[in-house]
Amino acid sequence: MLLPHAYAQTEPQVIISWQAHTYTPPGYAGKALSTGGSKVSASLDVLHGGKLADLSGETFYWYLNNRLISRGRGLTSVSLRAPEELRGSFSLRVEALSYRGGALLRAVNIPIVRPEAVLAAPFPDAKVSSPLSLRGIPFFFNVTDPLELVTRWTVNGAPASQTGNPTELTATIQGAAGSALSIALSFLNPAFDFEAAQASATFTLK
Repeated sequence: MLLPHAYAQTEPQVIISWQAHTYTPPGYAGKALSTGGSKVSASLDVLHGGKLADLSGETFYWYLNNRLISRGRGLTSVSLRAPEELRGSFSLRVEALSYRGGALLRAVNIPIVRPEAVLAAPFPDAKVSSPLSLRGIPFFFNVTDPLELVTRWTVNGAPASQTGNPTELTATIQGAAGSALSIALSFLNPAFDFEAAQASATFTLK
């Protein structure tokens, strides 16, 4: 009865950690997600009895969607580009063929998402007054700074003039109290023309 338990204790715990190098705003507590073509870094750890195993002598093979992308002795980390798709996921797998006399294998599915645009509009009941100040926040673009993106604002369908930070809109609004105000925002990455996101909101003038 003790043999199965003792054997189970020797089974390695194989962990792949990954990080997508896409933009998220300062203070964002979530995980940066990959988008089409984004850079992704991954690393491997193996635990035996709660301790990190020495992997320097092992030869590792890394596969992206079953295609070998890297191999090497002690190669416990890899950098890659996500497939240029805007939905679904891709598979990342690592193998060692002779780890402690047996094979070691671990695979993870890494999600691919579309970039997002968010309007930061903390107005109770969506009621605003003039002048109006709004901030646009991009997520998961292949940039390190939102100023690398082309940002466009419209107010009631007309392009809004901007000065200063393009992700911020300050506009003087003409209209009667109770009238509707439509604001739209778009981000475009000029380096990846398929990479874009839009957001819009409707407010009521006080």
